[in-house]
Amino acid sequence: MHQPVITVPKRETTSKDMTMSKAMTNMSLFAIALVINKSISLLMLPVLPHFLTPEQMGKLELLTTFGVVTTLLVSFALHEALYRFVGVEKDAQKRTVSLNQLYSLSVLIAGAVAAILLLLIALLPIPEPFTRIEFAVVTLAIVLEGSIAIGTAWLRTQDDKAKTLLKVMVTTTLLQVTFIVAALALHPHVISVLIGGLIAAVMQFVWLHIINRYTLALPQIALAKQYLNYCLPVMLSALVAFCLNGAERWFIGANASLATLGIYAIAVKFSVGMCILVQPFGMWWMPRRFAYLENGRDSEAVRVSHLGMIYVSALSVVVATLAMVMITNFLPKTYHEAVLYTLFLLPIAMLKEWSELLNIAILFKRRTRWLLGINVVSAFVAIGLLFGLSSLGIFGVFIALYYAQLCKLGLTYAVGQQCMTLPFHLSLMVLLHIISGVALFLLHSSQSIGIAIAICILTCSLLAGLAVRYMSKEARSALSQQFIRWRGQVKRYSI
Repeated sequence: MHQPVITVPKRETTSKDMTMSKAMTNMSLFAIALVINKSISLLMLPVLPHFLTPEQMGKLELLTTFGVVTTLLVSFALHEALYRFVGVEKDAQKRTVSLNQLYSLSVLIAGAVAAILLLLIALLPIPEPFTRIEFAVVTLAIVLEGSIAIGTAWLRTQDDKAKTLLKVMVTTTLLQVTFIVAALALHPHVISVLIGGLIAAVMQFVWLHIINRYTLALPQIALAKQYLNYCLPVMLSALVAFCLNGAERWFIGANASLATLGIYAIAVKFSVGMCILVQPFGMWWMPRRFAYLENGRDSEAVRVSHLGMIYVSALSVVVATLAMVMITNFLPKTYHEAVLYTLFLLPIAMLKEWSELLNIAILFKRRTRWLLGINVVSAFVAIGLLFGLSSLGIFGVFIALYYAQLCKLGLTYAVGQQCMTLPFHLSLMVLLHIISGVALFLLHSSQSIGIAIAICILTCSLLAGLAVRYMSKEARSALSQQFIRWRGQVKRYSI
């Protein structure tokens, strides 16, 4: 009699658990695919310096930067229109038509831009040491990025396509790395790396086209205008962000040397790596933060943001130590100066990530135009300082980027408080800045890897103790109980 009453709830719970587990699995697969797609430069970090000189690395960095800014213009951030207009469409047939319209618009823009750029490359003089073929290869690769972004974004909107997206990214990345290594072994020049990128882009473009079963059609003027008007502010925001993170490469190439830029490129990889390591916290916190404010849990939201700042500070010290170990032990001596550059870049990246944690009030109040204004002001500060400090060479770049990010952080805090008063602890930010700054200075002064690792462990222990203060009572209690259990297990094994 009682058996059915007992089993039915169990089935419902199990079904919910399985659905939740599947959703978490898909989210993890999408995250892995995204990281793989964005971290090809990190995967190649131990390889490229053994085949390319610092001058060649600097040349590659300038070509890559040209590709980045051109990609922003070519793609026009049309993948954002997919989320806004296509992803929310309920009718399957209308959704398919809208997807094909958006994709066709992307292909049309890519074809037009490719024709114009290739014509300019053929007619205009190319400065030394670059060649026409290098710019042509970069152009052919970047014009596909907009369509690829739409394809990957469309797969991310479908939970059952997580494994498909992961397969595409893993396969093309492995083939790209394999080709580049083989090509560099036979022909150690920049063009080998560029062709590897082109092959990967073509493979992704064709593969995604087949998977998503696009139908090319002439874009409707009304829809195209709607998509472009929506995406224009997003694209402009990305271009402004490029001034804070990317444009400095051109200043280094113009005011220092390609060799200096090549060493700088190695240091940037570690800075980017730190930002990637922040993503797990961001993926957990970003979807939840507005719910905290909606429910009146302002102090809780600030507390978690403070923990995020401590986490970022600890990462800056850990990555600095890792950079010291990797660069001095695994890269040629011509790149060892990248250790010093990394120590300058990590505080800049730290400030950037802090700004992302402080903008919670601005986004909650939907003042996105204010964020654009903050980025514009910070970009002008960066460009002005880059020109004003050009005589200092690479160190002028570090100073300019640091104060630009500091300006962005200060403006984000001030504007955020105008939107919504949140009890952020400025004293904590100052303390974290001092702790991480002293740790980075000590790492630079250390005479051995062992001392550097000891400094890293001590600093992280200090930051962990600071983090405990900002944990909730429940978290502190659970942590204390876990420590007691762990200590008991250690005693048991020792006996």
